[in-house]
Amino acid sequence: MINMTPLREEILRDLALHAKSTTSDVAKRIDGDYKTVWAHMKLLRAKGLVIAELSQETSHVSPLFTLDKDALREHFAVALAYALGE
Repeated sequence: MINMTPLREEILRDLALHAKSTTSDVAKRIDGDYKTVWAHMKLLRAKGLVIAELSQETSHVSPLFTLDKDALREHFAVALAYALGE
């Protein structure tokens, strides 16, 4: 399980509303520090909650991040089961 901080929740919410976003895009929209948002994006990716891909269509050098909604649902189902002692 991952500790869901308010910033991580804000990042996930932003990605739910804006698929295929760079870290810079997310940081601007949530008024967050780029380096801090990047660190959280890396952790969320490592936990499988977001997917990163390089764009073939644009000149983006930075990965484009998308929320993996199924993985997020599974994560919270596991967290809920744990909290309920199941």
